Amino acid sequence: MILHYQPTIYSQLIANLSNDLKITQSEVSSMISPLMVAPYVLELPHNILEQANQIAKSLYTIQKKSPLIINEKRDWPQINGSQTFLNPGGFSSSIDCHYDTMTQTLKIIELNTNASFLGLSLPLYQSANIESSFLEQNLKQDLFTYLGPATSTNLDISIVDENPKLQKLYIEFLYFKNKIESWGAQATICDPKELNPNTNLVYNRVTDFYLETNENKNLFNFWKSHPQGLTPNPYNYLNFADKKNLIKWGQLPELNKFIPSSLILSSENYEDLWKSRKKWFFKPNHSFGSKMTFRGESISKKNFELLKDIQESLAQEFIPAPEVTTEIHGRLKFDLRFYNQKDQIIQSLARVYQGQVTNSKTPGGGFACIKWV
Repeated sequence: MILHYQPTIYSQLIANLSNDLKITQSEVSSMISPLMVAPYVLELPHNILEQANQIAKSLYTIQKKSPLIINEKRDWPQINGSQTFLNPGGFSSSIDCHYDTMTQTLKIIELNTNASFLGLSLPLYQSANIESSFLEQNLKQDLFTYLGPATSTNLDISIVDENPKLQKLYIEFLYFKNKIESWGAQATICDPKELNPNTNLVYNRVTDFYLETNENKNLFNFWKSHPQGLTPNPYNYLNFADKKNLIKWGQLPELNKFIPSSLILSSENYEDLWKSRKKWFFKPNHSFGSKMTFRGESISKKNFELLKDIQESLAQEFIPAPEVTTEIHGRLKFDLRFYNQKDQIIQSLARVYQGQVTNSKTPGGGFACIKWV
């Protein structure tokens, strides 16, 4: 495991995005912080990627055999267990992992249905001069998974998030819009409140995963009238990314070595988990972006009690992230993000950082390309 220092990656990425989006480099740099892009390429052995492919195949096979789709939300669209919904489409889902150096095994930290940075990985790999098997054509195929063999011509596609211009990765929305329009479709970036009900397909980036808030009522209504027009949708999250799935899947022989021990924090196990907290990592079931997540070794009693009061908080066996020593930035940790479509890994990135969890505040940290050797 080696981090190769390449200080020009950020500036080259800014130039590439400026060229792609036909806007100035200063406009691009105002939308993507240098701390979001690591000045490193991470070199890893190919057998780690082979493990990731094994995980993706196992997850898909398990869902295909025993889908969780049971229409448990009574007002959700009736989709009759269609396999289309077993794994999210629309610019792909991801499997986020730590690599356990003690057992030399990937460990799933969480699964995502609206995984970020996949689009930007294309110019990032180009900027780092690293070959990647993931191409623009794969991105196009990934988006139109829900539409089967349909052509992009004459389609209207909406890229939706709450207050999109205020999102950290608004530039990725611009990137997707640019690519979609180059494929012959119309593309709009909008807030859920501004959604055109006549759009053909919605690429959903909101983090209200079950569309339960008033702010996302338009999205929910669109989904009810267009069950295959929202990607990802609440069924995708229920079947793939809801953290409770890790508890069940961790007991299966195909996956148990890849999933840390996980359980729901409850009043019954509250005292036992507090006493053994140093071996656990705690997070709300529907958290994202490290919100309200705590390493047990440093969690306060107050925050632990807050987690107990949050519905369905998860305790997960703590697996430390690997660390690599660099000459420029000292010791840096990394997480691994594997983007998957159905049973295939289509792209991989590292997230380099210091501290308890991934962040965009670490000098030398950010998203990094991976060179498999």
